[in-house]
Amino acid sequence: MFWNKALFAEKGLEFPRTMDEMLETSRKLTDRSRGIYGMVGRGLKNANVPLFTSLQLGQGQETISADGRTLQMDTPEAVWAGEMYAKLLRETAPPGVVGFNWNESQTSFSQGRVAMWIDGIGFSAPLVDPTKSRVAKDVGFAPVPPGPKAQHSATFVSGLSIPVASRNKQAAWLYIQWAASKAIGREQLRLGAGTPPRASAYRDASVVKASPFPQEWFDTSLACQKMARSGLPEIVAVTEFRDIFGVALTNTLGGADVATELRKATEAFRPVLARELA
Repeated sequence: MFWNKALFAEKGLEFPRTMDEMLETSRKLTDRSRGIYGMVGRGLKNANVPLFTSLQLGQGQETISADGRTLQMDTPEAVWAGEMYAKLLRETAPPGVVGFNWNESQTSFSQGRVAMWIDGIGFSAPLVDPTKSRVAKDVGFAPVPPGPKAQHSATFVSGLSIPVASRNKQAAWLYIQWAASKAIGREQLRLGAGTPPRASAYRDASVVKASPFPQEWFDTSLACQKMARSGLPEIVAVTEFRDIFGVALTNTLGGADVATELRKATEAFRPVLARELA
């Protein structure tokens, strides 16, 4: 969660302790007459699924069961997350949010028009750059507040692998060792180029001292990694998953019933998952 400390202070509000409190706080921070909004996030179909799953994890539930065989997208927990998603963006987000991806969300937040934004911590660098951001001195970082049943951080990870047919397996292995090394992790943080998986990089005093990010950013990144859960299903057809459920979520921003949309999307995706499991 990125949050604008100045907008919170202006209203005398504290950072929300729960997702339900997050919604109420977002409503209090929204002042349409001034063009100030409590929350921004991805409304664009396909792109919007990670925001929904961040909320669903607050119910302690992922998109697919642990054995990878059962969709969990029309459960009571998923419907709760969908309703939270729709309320946040319908009631407290800027006009046109239905077409927002991460870049529109980032721009809105960095211009001081939005109090809260949930997205990947890798989008932080422009927010703390005073040449690009009006909130560089006011931006705060924190894990997404807990939901009714759990507190998790939706996590998305890139991996390096060596194809079986590779003719240069040793060279590839040596490259992976270099790319995943402690030294490169520290360099990623120095450049603001990503969030390495090695905790040692975040605890390196020289890295923290030279970084444009405040200590709060390092603390938040480590805290989120400790409570990480997958933000997308680990399946080959993940793009189809995002397409189908992304349309359902976008429809809810137009006023469609959340439970109905998630049920229809679940039925549409069920045969896709069945083919993958066959």
